[in-house]
Amino acid sequence: MNSKNIEINKSKTNFINIFENQRICQIDFPYHLIAKLFSSPHKEGNISKHNMIDTKKEDKADTKDIFEVIYPKKVSLFSNDNYQEQYMQNGQYNFKNRIKSKKKLERYKCRDNIRKMIKRRFFNTYLKNALNAKLKQAGYNLFFEYFPQCLAGNVIKNQEKTLLNMKLRQFFEKKELYNQNNLTNYFHNLKVMEQIIKDKNLEMETIFEKKYADLFKEYLNSKEFKIKEINRLKNMVKKQKKDDYYIEKYKYLANHFIEFCQNK
Repeated sequence: MNSKNIEINKSKTNFINIFENQRICQIDFPYHLIAKLFSSPHKEGNISKHNMIDTKKEDKADTKDIFEVIYPKKVSLFSNDNYQEQYMQNGQYNFKNRIKSKKKLERYKCRDNIRKMIKRRFFNTYLKNALNAKLKQAGYNLFFEYFPQCLAGNVIKNQEKTLLNMKLRQFFEKKELYNQNNLTNYFHNLKVMEQIIKDKNLEMETIFEKKYADLFKEYLNSKEFKIKEINRLKNMVKKQKKDDYYIEKYKYLANHFIEFCQNK
């Protein structure tokens, strides 16, 4: 063996000793350069690709807890909006197709009146209460008042289609949605919303940016509708000694409310 080969072998041995004893070069000295230097993979003491990968994995494991990926929390206004329950129409009734009957329906069972009730309950009971619950939880002493009857109690198809695409904040901002003869609640609700925005309450601001249609869908899949509202209807029917026709029709029209408003 010539003197040049002896020098290479000495350098190779010293490098291996440093690597095995100190383990300080695995990051700064890439594997492909080491492999090029040590061209005989079967000699004892060589550093293998397998070993290099293992040391890198150990280094990654050491830094695993340093970084944490934080995903944005989904903001929901209603209780458990994942409370999914597919609406199954009672086979006893057919609400999809209007069937003319010689017997006139009682007024409260008419579609138009039921839709008005659905919308009014959504705006002035569940939406208002859910917003105020969030405010109370955040420590506010200001709370939202009722939406006007001209907005919450009317279902005008052409108008409703436009409203569905409006954001919640617009329902507090647009004076024309309120009764011009009584703007007390308009000014009060606007003041509450402006205070929340001024305080930079990000959760509430996110809710204000949600569209009416999206909030209504959340409501339909929430405990507020599936349990509270349906139980209210059951108690009403029981007290008035009526059948469950009204409840089934109410559920059907609620689940098809957006579809009704969007169709021409």
